[in-house]
Amino acid sequence: MQSSNFDQLNPQQQIEQLRIQLEEYNYQYYVLDNPNVPDAEYDRLMLQLKDLENAHPEFYSEDSLILLSNRNNTNHMMAAV
Repeated sequence: MQSSNFDQLNPQQQIEQLRIQLEEYNYQYYVLDNPNVPDAEYDRLMLQLKDLENAHPEFYSEDSLILLSNRNNTNHMMAAV
């Protein structure tokens, strides 16, 4: 969960913090098979990251979790066809 001073960070710092936090949640879920955050909270943080990245494209990263998430969703949809 985010710290109480998250809103005091600049957008770049918020993006970096969200990426780190979501990467940790992904590791716990996919590698350790031990998620410690509800899906709704994960989704909320992912949406917050997406909104920040869209509002601040200057902080775009090739390894963006949003970009990777979109690729994974497309692969899952294609596999289902």
